[in-house]
Amino acid sequence: MSLISKHILGINNKKKNIDFDILVEQKKSMMRSGAAQVSTQVNSRQARRSSFEERVNESFAKLSSKANKTKSETKQLEELKKIIDLFDKMQWGTGEHLSPLCSQINSILSYKIATSKVHQLLKASLQNNLLQKIPNSKTINLKEIATILAPAIFLELFLTDQRFRAKQYGHLGMTSKYAGQTLHFLFYMNKLKNEAKAFEMTFKENSVSGTILTEEQKNSIILNNNKVIDPELLKDNIGRYIPVFMTSSPIKKLKDKKDSKTSLEIFGFSTIPSEQKLKDQYKYLVKNRHPDKVESYQLPASVKKQIHENFATIQQAYDILRSEKKG
Repeated sequence: MSLISKHILGINNKKKNIDFDILVEQKKSMMRSGAAQVSTQVNSRQARRSSFEERVNESFAKLSSKANKTKSETKQLEELKKIIDLFDKMQWGTGEHLSPLCSQINSILSYKIATSKVHQLLKASLQNNLLQKIPNSKTINLKEIATILAPAIFLELFLTDQRFRAKQYGHLGMTSKYAGQTLHFLFYMNKLKNEAKAFEMTFKENSVSGTILTEEQKNSIILNNNKVIDPELLKDNIGRYIPVFMTSSPIKKLKDKKDSKTSLEIFGFSTIPSEQKLKDQYKYLVKNRHPDKVESYQLPASVKKQIHENFATIQQAYDILRSEKKG
């Protein structure tokens, strides 16, 4: 179990015993009455359910007992039945029962998500009552559940999946550390409502790996004014601040004006490349590291200094490698 799963998603690695007696009684209840309402106590054991599961079951029981149902109510009853069935089958692990939910999330994020990832996040969201953020005025269905899960999945993929980061933002060289710093910044922005202060707090924590977020931090980023943030808005917010952490991350200092070994490391080469490859990489570094990219941000003076030093080092390294090529 990764630190990401443990700290961000709140997923515990310990396996819980499945109460098969409870599962059998649930199935019997469904067969007898056609309702999937779960008894709070079966065989003198307390069935553990999240607040959201209680809410779904109560809604189902209330609606199923209604004599004359409208078409929309009948449709809602079917949706609730699907959700209860999904929660029931989750105890047995991943499977085809998750496919409809996965399809909804894939559609929102325009990215194919592994079923196991959705299973983990759904369990964590139930444990942390994140799904309770679906307003009472909203109809409970798979689409609403997907809307809640999508930003949480977005955050975890942003931290752990380089292919996902590259697809969303085009930053092939963006590491998990940059991603973590960006998300820590968004947490402080939500908390402090002050860009300059948020940057200061984030850069003070640059000794941290940057990939571990607490439950409070994760929920702070997902929620905006206690409402679940739209994944597209989340994507835009992250995209706005990526350049700061890409630009400000310290570059290894050159030992002297002839340090070709460090220059190669800075440019990502093991040997002196062709003139064209060297020029292309120089343009790429300048594009991503130029101080003008972050001129509009309210950065601390120490961070601005680091950005200018980085850019100067890139210029010096380029000159060294060009001289090596000519010589």
